[in-house]
Amino acid sequence: MKKLALIAMMAAAVTSFGATLPADTLELRLGGQMDFNNPQGKVDWLIETGLGYFVFDNIEFGGIVDWGFNGNGNDMGLGLGGFGEANLDLDSFIMPYFSMRLEYCFGQYYRNTSEHNYILWEPAVGLKFFLSESVAIYSELYFDLASEKAFADGTDAKNNDIGLKAGVRCYF
Repeated sequence: MKKLALIAMMAAAVTSFGATLPADTLELRLGGQMDFNNPQGKVDWLIETGLGYFVFDNIEFGGIVDWGFNGNGNDMGLGLGGFGEANLDLDSFIMPYFSMRLEYCFGQYYRNTSEHNYILWEPAVGLKFFLSESVAIYSELYFDLASEKAFADGTDAKNNDIGLKAGVRCYF
């Protein structure tokens, strides 16, 4: 599944072109991830949406909402927070970026491993592949650091995690 997603993103990138992200631009994002490390052996899903505003050229701030649920659909959770993002304009269809997110995560989905709700700090680096001037697909590598031991590591729990996210972003 991961290889198929990577091949689709690379195929889309071949037919893309460059775009810039000037100040006063709005960004609407929709993405997520699948986690195969569920302690019960199920697949966890996380859908992330957000709205950002570029205060300067290539510098963005905004809010995000995460909705997580596990494979059996019984445990759901919500994450609310904000983010900041800096984009490196290469005048190409590929745009690298660095992002910092801070979220408050609550609900049973987030308490499968931890006993309490927690605060999550998430730095990330990624690439945006522009399909047009107003649409880009993205893929990013993130590092999670939680205020609780919130992530499963076999039979143990830890307060950090690393993973990949992907999705689409639209600019207005």
